[in-house]
Amino acid sequence: MLGKLLKYEMRASARYFVPLFIAVLVMALLNGVLSLSFNHPTEANWIYGLTIALTVLLLIALWVMYLVVIVIRFYKNLLGDEGYLMFTLPVSIHQLLWSKLFGAVLWGLACIVTSALAILFMTISGIDFSSIREALNELLTVVDGGTLILLSGEYLLILLASAICAILLAYLAMSIGQLANESRFAASFAAYIGLSIVVQVLATILTAALYNWGVNLEAVPSWFAQLNGVDGIITVLHIFFGASLALIALNSAVYYAISYWLLNR
Repeated sequence: MLGKLLKYEMRASARYFVPLFIAVLVMALLNGVLSLSFNHPTEANWIYGLTIALTVLLLIALWVMYLVVIVIRFYKNLLGDEGYLMFTLPVSIHQLLWSKLFGAVLWGLACIVTSALAILFMTISGIDFSSIREALNELLTVVDGGTLILLSGEYLLILLASAICAILLAYLAMSIGQLANESRFAASFAAYIGLSIVVQVLATILTAALYNWGVNLEAVPSWFAQLNGVDGIITVLHIFFGASLALIALNSAVYYAISYWLLNR
């Protein structure tokens, strides 16, 4: 049933995203063709400038649309007038939450790929692939390919986990906002601001607690400098990425659990 919910979610959102994806890529491709067609872009300055401006505006519109859609889809489907019908379906609250979350993540990944392709098309004429290849070869003389791939994968995983955590925070804020008798959307926005402040305060308290427990944060740079070369730095990166991922996962679990508890009631 989760698959059907996700399929419905993707289809319902596609009418917003697909036209923008096409518009962004077509305009970026046109910009790239123009940059390759002229020895100097100033030969057709107004056309070239117009395509750049339109592409940038479309990219901004794409991400604004993404934020609006993931908020509206959750708010309208589960907390608005459609919520009554959604909660009468023979599915669990978990399946409803996961379908919204998976849909938001998938469309977010699609927006990232589209933006990356658009930037590549726009800058294709100015990319020095030989310099990139030389820089990569030089990096591989210091770090082996397997370690580099592992570190890159860990970093990308943190980015993905951070995005999921941010989406779940928005879902929690909207779930809390429904506790208000009126102006629920405004209450959801206030809840989001409040939750963000609470998270920042807790992070500050945690840092202060670590300091009081005897962790001298000011000594970290000197300790970092005394590590045993590249292997030591790589070890620290693994520890840092792992700790960051664990903290993000903990936050996400708390946001999800409270959202589930509120929606279940």
